[in-house]
Amino acid sequence: MTPDDVKRIEKETGLTFPKCYVDIVTNYPSELLDSDAPDFGLLDDPEEIISENLEVREHGYFGEKWPERYLIIGKNGCGDYYVITPVVVH
Repeated sequence: MTPDDVKRIEKETGLTFPKCYVDIVTNYPSELLDSDAPDFGLLDDPEEIISENLEVREHGYFGEKWPERYLIIGKNGCGDYYVITPVVVH
């Protein structure tokens, strides 16, 4: 991901990301972000990050309202998400 991708995700989600997350997704080679399991790992596609986050905000997660302060950054392949809680800017 590029810094412009990160800015776009921040704008679309209304969140400001912590520096450590931005450093990981913009500086590390993509092969370090991937795991041996294809559905397990850190998301590195801006479109997927935006759509996953907006979808769960709109429809909830297993019947529960999804907090807007959560940012989905990865998945485990079993329907669970890895999330961080960046700063809400809107």
